[in-house]
Amino acid sequence: MTTISSIFSTEVGQWGAVVFLVGAGLALFKTIIANVPSLGRQVGNTLAVFGAFDWNNQVKRDRWMRAIMIILPIVWGLFGTIVSSPLALVVLACILNAVFLMGVAAATVYLSHRQTDPLVKDGKFFTIMLVLSAVAVFFVGVMGLVNMF
Repeated sequence: MTTISSIFSTEVGQWGAVVFLVGAGLALFKTIIANVPSLGRQVGNTLAVFGAFDWNNQVKRDRWMRAIMIILPIVWGLFGTIVSSPLALVVLACILNAVFLMGVAAATVYLSHRQTDPLVKDGKFFTIMLVLSAVAVFFVGVMGLVNMF
Protein backbone atom coordinates (compact mmCIF):
# COMPACT_ATOMS: atom_id res chain seq x y z
CA MET A 1 0.00 0.00 0.00
CA THR A 2 2.87 2.35 0.70
CA THR A 3 4.23 1.73 -2.80
CA ILE A 4 0.93 2.68 -4.39
CA SER A 5 0.53 5.66 -2.05
CA SER A 6 3.92 6.92 -3.22
CA ILE A 7 2.42 7.25 -6.70
CA PHE A 8 -0.17 9.61 -5.27
CA SER A 9 2.39 11.61 -3.28
CA THR A 10 4.53 12.00 -6.41
CA GLU A 11 1.63 13.14 -8.57
CA VAL A 12 -0.51 15.28 -6.27
CA GLY A 13 1.54 15.75 -3.13
CA GLN A 14 1.75 14.17 0.30
CA TRP A 15 -1.94 14.79 0.99
CA GLY A 16 -2.79 12.42 -1.93
CA ALA A 17 -0.85 9.61 -0.29
CA VAL A 18 -2.60 10.20 3.03
CA VAL A 19 -6.03 10.25 1.37
CA PHE A 20 -5.18 7.02 -0.50
CA LEU A 21 -3.96 5.24 2.64
CA VAL A 22 -7.03 6.26 4.64
CA GLY A 23 -9.35 5.19 1.80
CA ALA A 24 -7.52 1.89 1.28
CA GLY A 25 -7.61 1.15 5.01
CA LEU A 26 -11.35 1.86 5.17
CA ALA A 27 -11.99 -0.28 2.08
CA LEU A 28 -10.06 -3.20 3.58
CA PHE A 29 -11.83 -2.82 6.93
CA LYS A 30 -15.23 -2.74 5.20
CA THR A 31 -14.30 -5.86 3.25
CA ILE A 32 -13.46 -7.73 6.44
CA ILE A 33 -16.69 -6.57 8.13
CA ALA A 34 -18.73 -7.73 5.13
CA ASN A 35 -16.86 -10.99 4.51
CA VAL A 36 -16.73 -12.37 8.04
CA PRO A 37 -20.48 -13.05 8.40
CA SER A 38 -21.04 -14.15 4.81
CA LEU A 39 -18.03 -16.43 4.52
CA GLY A 40 -18.61 -17.62 8.08
CA ARG A 41 -22.07 -18.78 7.14
CA GLN A 42 -20.76 -20.49 4.01
CA VAL A 43 -18.03 -22.28 5.95
CA GLY A 44 -20.50 -23.25 8.67
CA ASN A 45 -23.03 -24.53 6.17
CA THR A 46 -20.34 -26.51 4.35
CA LEU A 47 -19.16 -28.06 7.61
CA ALA A 48 -22.75 -29.00 8.46
CA VAL A 49 -23.26 -30.58 5.03
CA PHE A 50 -20.16 -32.71 5.62
CA GLY A 51 -21.44 -33.77 9.05
CA ALA A 52 -19.43 -31.64 11.48
CA PHE A 53 -22.63 -30.61 13.28
CA ASP A 54 -26.41 -30.69 12.90
CA TRP A 55 -27.52 -27.51 11.10
CA ASN A 56 -31.04 -27.87 12.51
CA ASN A 57 -29.77 -27.68 16.09
CA GLN A 58 -29.94 -23.91 16.73
CA VAL A 59 -27.65 -23.96 19.79
CA LYS A 60 -24.89 -25.93 18.04
CA ARG A 61 -25.24 -23.88 14.87
CA ASP A 62 -24.93 -20.59 16.77
CA ARG A 63 -21.89 -21.89 18.66
CA TRP A 64 -20.20 -22.98 15.42
CA MET A 65 -21.04 -19.71 13.69
CA ARG A 66 -19.58 -17.63 16.52
CA ALA A 67 -16.40 -19.71 16.56
CA ILE A 68 -15.99 -19.51 12.79
CA MET A 69 -16.51 -15.74 12.79
CA ILE A 70 -13.79 -15.37 15.41
CA ILE A 71 -11.36 -17.83 13.81
CA LEU A 72 -11.59 -16.53 10.21
CA PRO A 73 -10.21 -13.01 10.86
CA ILE A 74 -7.47 -14.46 13.05
CA VAL A 75 -6.44 -16.87 10.28
CA TRP A 76 -6.54 -14.04 7.72
CA GLY A 77 -4.39 -11.89 9.99
CA LEU A 78 -1.91 -14.72 10.49
CA PHE A 79 -1.67 -15.26 6.74
CA GLY A 80 -1.01 -11.57 6.27
CA THR A 81 1.79 -11.51 8.84
CA ILE A 82 3.37 -14.92 8.20
CA VAL A 83 3.42 -14.94 4.40
CA SER A 84 6.23 -12.63 3.36
CA SER A 85 4.96 -12.12 -0.19
CA PRO A 86 1.74 -10.14 -0.61
CA LEU A 87 1.76 -11.27 -4.24
CA ALA A 88 1.40 -14.90 -3.13
CA LEU A 89 -1.66 -13.96 -1.07
CA VAL A 90 -3.18 -12.06 -4.00
CA VAL A 91 -2.61 -15.04 -6.32
CA LEU A 92 -4.14 -17.43 -3.76
CA ALA A 93 -7.13 -15.12 -3.31
CA CYS A 94 -7.60 -14.92 -7.08
CA ILE A 95 -7.56 -18.70 -7.43
CA LEU A 96 -10.01 -19.19 -4.58
CA ASN A 97 -12.26 -16.42 -5.89
CA ALA A 98 -12.33 -17.95 -9.39
CA VAL A 99 -13.31 -21.35 -8.01
CA PHE A 100 -15.89 -19.77 -5.70
CA LEU A 101 -17.51 -17.74 -8.49
CA MET A 102 -17.71 -20.78 -10.76
CA GLY A 103 -19.47 -22.66 -7.97
CA VAL A 104 -21.86 -19.78 -7.35
CA ALA A 105 -22.71 -19.56 -11.06
CA ALA A 106 -23.40 -23.30 -11.32
CA ALA A 107 -25.37 -23.38 -8.06
CA THR A 108 -27.49 -20.40 -9.07
CA VAL A 109 -28.57 -22.02 -12.33
CA TYR A 110 -29.18 -25.36 -10.58
CA LEU A 111 -31.25 -23.83 -7.78
CA SER A 112 -33.16 -21.67 -10.24
CA HIS A 113 -34.25 -24.74 -12.18
CA ARG A 114 -34.66 -27.27 -9.35
CA GLN A 115 -35.66 -25.49 -6.17
CA THR A 116 -37.45 -22.26 -7.09
CA ASP A 117 -41.13 -22.08 -6.24
CA PRO A 118 -43.09 -22.04 -9.51
CA LEU A 119 -45.06 -19.03 -8.25
CA VAL A 120 -41.93 -16.86 -8.30
CA LYS A 121 -40.06 -18.54 -11.14
CA ASP A 122 -38.61 -16.22 -13.79
CA GLY A 123 -39.90 -16.09 -17.32
CA LYS A 124 -37.99 -17.36 -20.33
CA PHE A 125 -36.17 -14.08 -21.02
CA PHE A 126 -34.76 -13.82 -17.48
CA THR A 127 -33.91 -17.51 -17.42
CA ILE A 128 -31.92 -17.08 -20.63
CA MET A 129 -30.19 -14.01 -19.17
CA LEU A 130 -29.39 -15.95 -15.98
CA VAL A 131 -27.88 -18.82 -17.93
CA LEU A 132 -25.87 -16.44 -20.13
CA SER A 133 -24.60 -14.61 -17.04
CA ALA A 134 -23.67 -17.87 -15.34
CA VAL A 135 -21.85 -19.11 -18.43
CA ALA A 136 -19.96 -15.80 -18.66
CA VAL A 137 -18.98 -15.90 -14.98
CA PHE A 138 -17.94 -19.53 -15.27
CA PHE A 139 -15.91 -18.76 -18.42
CA VAL A 140 -14.13 -15.85 -16.74
CA GLY A 141 -13.33 -18.10 -13.75
CA VAL A 142 -11.89 -20.79 -16.01
CA MET A 143 -9.88 -18.22 -17.97
CA GLY A 144 -8.58 -16.76 -14.72
CA LEU A 145 -7.40 -20.17 -13.59
CA VAL A 146 -5.87 -20.98 -16.98
CA ASN A 147 -3.99 -17.67 -17.06
CA MET A 148 -2.67 -18.24 -13.53
CA PHE A 149 -0.83 -21.34 -14.62
